[in-house]
Amino acid sequence: MVQKERTIARGVSILGVLYGPRFVHRTEVRSMDQLIPSLALLVESFRDCFHPSVFPTFQALLAGWIVCLGPRTLSEVWQATGWAAKRHHDTAYAVFHSAAWEWDDLGKVLATLILTHLIPGGVVWIVVDDTLCHKRGAKVAFGGIFLDAVLSTQRHKTLRFGVNWVVLGIAVPIPLRPDRYDCLPVLWRASRKKGHTAYQSRPHAAAAMARLLAEANPERTFWLVGDSAYVNAVTLQGRPKDLQVIGPLPWKAALYE
Repeated sequence: MVQKERTIARGVSILGVLYGPRFVHRTEVRSMDQLIPSLALLVESFRDCFHPSVFPTFQALLAGWIVCLGPRTLSEVWQATGWAAKRHHDTAYAVFHSAAWEWDDLGKVLATLILTHLIPGGVVWIVVDDTLCHKRGAKVAFGGIFLDAVLSTQRHKTLRFGVNWVVLGIAVPIPLRPDRYDCLPVLWRASRKKGHTAYQSRPHAAAAMARLLAEANPERTFWLVGDSAYVNAVTLQGRPKDLQVIGPLPWKAALYE
């Protein structure tokens, strides 16, 4: 889907007084197939992750996010799709708050595409860490007060309101730069505060995602890399044979054969 702007003349009435024509911009939207055929083919891989009535909206939002020139809030992206004049904006929000689709299904398809086309063979390095996405508002899904590691120091701890995401990514080598890698996120979990019914510690979330990825690709060998917050008994115990873990250990760690 791509935007095409057209200038039209329209009479403007202010307090009942009709003024001369004013030039305004109207956005027309072409089908996604006309944007980039390879992109349409790529997105088609995710069709089975969504209900047939939801997938066209997801497809439109993805294309709108790409061509959006302003801040990529959901409302701005919805305007960029060109559907805002014809369909209520609740259609866009419903994809995320009420539509039946699973994050993990989407992530497994994405991981399969990355492994097939970017890492066709050899060991797969995966990385886990958490990040705080600052948010404002009275009603923010998964929102809470968390430690902001970027703004904190050893002496001063900074707490911020936002959504704390535990993200698992695949390290992809950059062509012509064997010493550099890009980390492409494929699986994620929103951290909950203790006491919430869906609470899960961040190491448990990381371990669950790593095992999910390894079990979905049993023919590959995975090496999980994380800092001391994630390399512990939770991630080390109960691993599949094709999942190894590497990272710093505390000096008091108990070692077993």
